[in-house]
Amino acid sequence: MTRHSVLVTDLDNTLYDWLSYYIPSFLAMIDVLARQTGRDPETLKASFKRVHERHRSTEYSFSLQELDVLEEENRGLTGIEIYRKYDEAIHAFRSARNTAAETAVYCGVRQALASIRSDGYRIVAATESLRYHVVQRLKHLQLEGYFDALLTVKDHTFPPGLASGDIRIYGSDYDTIVPAVIEVSSEIRKPNPAFVAPLLNALRIDASQVVYVGDSIVRDIQMAKRIGAVDVHARYGTRVDAKLTDELRKITYWTVEDVERDAAERAIALPPTHSIESFAEVQSLLKD
Repeated sequence: MTRHSVLVTDLDNTLYDWLSYYIPSFLAMIDVLARQTGRDPETLKASFKRVHERHRSTEYSFSLQELDVLEEENRGLTGIEIYRKYDEAIHAFRSARNTAAETAVYCGVRQALASIRSDGYRIVAATESLRYHVVQRLKHLQLEGYFDALLTVKDHTFPPGLASGDIRIYGSDYDTIVPAVIEVSSEIRKPNPAFVAPLLNALRIDASQVVYVGDSIVRDIQMAKRIGAVDVHARYGTRVDAKLTDELRKITYWTVEDVERDAAERAIALPPTHSIESFAEVQSLLKD
């Protein structure tokens, strides 16, 4: 491989197992919420999904305030009052998430990132997740210090009656030590080349200088090919827990149309140029 200067790596399921990090935490919250409200867990999941579809994010920060199955009993309460009402459920989520963070990062990732940086490469973390949650995860997973830039989706706005301080009552700081943060509109999604364009402009680089690593054949690999970067498929990121995947389907923002479109694009997708079985292989690939 011709020497390149920038490594862009997808985050979810390439550096860490997003499903094992997020879904058990969500289920822990659902269990407590079901007990508190008397609602069936599956009914609550379906309600969360409707909120997530509306906001195009499975990690929408204000889902609790917008659950239609709890609308009547929460009528008249402010957003912050709803947070406090379901404080036990929120703490269950946070506790389970902190436990999951101990094992979610794939083996060898931190060592590989450190070695690649020491070899002189700039490393960019790229994700379709919202900045708010991405920075939070990077801190929890102790990955924040390995990156020169972060390419992420701009945070959603706050609902009426809520401010940033209202959702940070649990003491988290979402500022980041990553030197450059490039935000794209939530309307722009991979594999649209426009997703990467702001990064190339900000770093003043050409796509030919980029090696792009990701787990999705459609969203990552095809986008890398379209911009002229070297594409590397993280095959290990596609081997996920079927039970967690089933739970994700119940709450994801992906609609039936999204799934059908992804399947159609996958059917005509070009195969990856390179494939790896662990992130540690990236360093060797860069030196070839």
